[in-house]
Amino acid sequence: FATPPRTADGGLGSMASMAAAVPPPPPLPEASWTAKRQEIRGLMAMGQHIEAMKVIMHEMRGFAERLDLYSLCIETSEYYRNPAVVGVALKALAHADGVAEADRRVQPQQVVQFSEILGERGRVFLALAQPARALQDLSGAVEIHGEQDADILHALGVAREQAAAAAEEERRVAETRKVPVTVLTGFLGAGKTTLLNHILRASHGKRIAVIENEVGSIGIDNRLLTDAAAAAARTEETVTL
Repeated sequence: FATPPRTADGGLGSMASMAAAVPPPPPLPEASWTAKRQEIRGLMAMGQHIEAMKVIMHEMRGFAERLDLYSLCIETSEYYRNPAVVGVALKALAHADGVAEADRRVQPQQVVQFSEILGERGRVFLALAQPARALQDLSGAVEIHGEQDADILHALGVAREQAAAAAEEERRVAETRKVPVTVLTGFLGAGKTTLLNHILRASHGKRIAVIENEVGSIGIDNRLLTDAAAAAARTEETVTL
């Protein structure tokens, strides 16, 4: 994370001054990335998704080195974990006001290439059954540069569906882990013990734990519930607190 340049009075410079502080790097070789992209898609077509990811990570590292990414005045700690954040910052630098195009540290073409790298990484994550990671990268790619090809846009749609399905499954599993609790309360003679006797004796196929708060000195309800459970012959354990 580089320190922004300061003005003569010690203040931070503007985005324009930061963008023009260092001469722009040479443009990235478009033909090289096009060939790498074809290689990545070829590996994916053959089912070699891990190998495709290796090529992508190598391209991300090379992109950072060629752009001298870590010298830019942007947050780069999430470059590999969540590169879309870095991509948005690069897009802001590429379109900074008051900076001549020839003096920009980041060129619009470089932002487009980075979005394409991000899109390909999202496609590989999707193929590796990681829809949440795929959705993060694919959404970021489209946010950085909206004019993605059909494969990226299709993968984005699939990632959204799979991520939503995975989230719903997690919610369903979490619901099944919950233990429902019913509190029976009422005045003397309201039928609380009668209801519990029925629940304990009925053949409903459910396992029920009863926690009784016996206030009186003589445990009348406790004895009634114990007798009902014994009659049903389904009590596994009785604990008196």
